[in-house]
Amino acid sequence: MIDKYFLNSDHQSLVVITPSKTAAKEEADKVAAELARYKQSLSPEALQQLVQSTKKLMERQAAEDRPEDLRKLPMLSLADIDKKAERLPSSETEIDGVKTLFHEMATNKIAYLNLYFDASAVPENHLPYLALLEETLGKVDTQKYKYGDLVNAINIQTGGIDFENHTFADKDHDDRYQPKFAVHAKVLMDKLPQSFELIHEILFNSRFDDQSRIKEIIKEVKSRLEMIFNQNGQSVVVRRLGSYFSAASRYSEQLGGLGFYHFICDLDKNLADRFAGITQILSELTDHLFAKNRLVISVTGDQANSIA
Repeated sequence: MIDKYFLNSDHQSLVVITPSKTAAKEEADKVAAELARYKQSLSPEALQQLVQSTKKLMERQAAEDRPEDLRKLPMLSLADIDKKAERLPSSETEIDGVKTLFHEMATNKIAYLNLYFDASAVPENHLPYLALLEETLGKVDTQKYKYGDLVNAINIQTGGIDFENHTFADKDHDDRYQPKFAVHAKVLMDKLPQSFELIHEILFNSRFDDQSRIKEIIKEVKSRLEMIFNQNGQSVVVRRLGSYFSAASRYSEQLGGLGFYHFICDLDKNLADRFAGITQILSELTDHLFAKNRLVISVTGDQANSIA
């Protein structure tokens, strides 16, 4: 069917779409012409009525609401708000030497897994590589899977596996924070064994020796950062300024701010010369970071404790 109806079909069309430099003006002229025709169709009385209606609408929109109308709106007072924050269910245990937190909540038989690895021992000059590791895991070959097969396995067995660097700052002390490298996954309860196998395969058996794939990832990251900078430039400035006043902000800036962008741009330009070093550092990070003594696990689900 593919050969008959697509590859060798006699019914083909070549469509060329070219941008127009005058499209906006043409559309504005079209609207103006339609309004002019409509105005000509109105009698003097109807035109005057339209003018008066528009004037009344503008006056109404600019006027303040009457107090009696404002009182009709439902309002909350401070007395209506509970002063105590909602306490989420939580229990703590230790499984095979790993601190594990359970949160028993109704999730319709979906387990939300969060693995937090302490990243405080990562040296400062390797922080950009830690951010690159976040972007790379799950997107490269492993010992067992080709990249495409790995993506398919994740989609079949789980609702997604994501990797993210977190900086948990102390609300009372700017210079105190806890850096964590997190693995987030959501999965049906009966698929938990398969999800743990996939997470283990990604964390411990990812391969960073495919230069063309690493280059693709670097270019994707660079493009995404540039889009964020163009659309939300003020956040970049705020993060950069915060890095001069807060240790937590300085840490975060190196993981995703302007400093990380400069790092990515440098890798993009000089990947051939630096590839061997990148491969070595990423491998060393996985060897030292993903250790049981650095791990805290959090599980949320309606059968969370059954995971133990």
